[in-house]
Amino acid sequence: MRRCLAFVLLLPLVALSASCNPGGPRNHHKTHTTLTEIDATDYPLVVRTDFSDNHKWDQIIKAIKRTSRPGGFEAYVDFCDSSAFSGLDTAALTTRITRAYDHGFIFVCDAQTISNRRPVILVIDLDKTENPSFRALPEYVQAIENNLSIANMDWADFTTRLDAEGVFKGF
Repeated sequence: MRRCLAFVLLLPLVALSASCNPGGPRNHHKTHTTLTEIDATDYPLVVRTDFSDNHKWDQIIKAIKRTSRPGGFEAYVDFCDSSAFSGLDTAALTTRITRAYDHGFIFVCDAQTISNRRPVILVIDLDKTENPSFRALPEYVQAIENNLSIANMDWADFTTRLDAEGVFKGF
């Protein structure tokens, strides 16, 4: 009886898990290299606006793609490596986001990200302009994307956990 009850209680969780991640883990992320405006994408974007260090950009991508642990969570993001966004500040970048982009936030690798010894990615809330942007270490993009995308957490859950420099370094 207990086994049947446990099975019945766990079945919806298994179904939910399968629907959130159809086909199992993704081992790829799209990289957009020719965009001139930010349009519809499968997943939230990590946009590159600083092109001064290709090696650092590659390291950031690897850190973002790394799962939280073997078989663990991964960031469902696409990357934008289009020189059309080179040097844009936040205000200029957000004017290039069309209504077709239906994600409430965006990640930006700007000059501060690239020049920092330890890169810190800018996270911008596109739904509520009164919410302050913040920075995050690349390895925490996964936690931010996963939780904001499914509304498991909201913006304040991250901004109340920033260090003195305004960087999210985990929970």
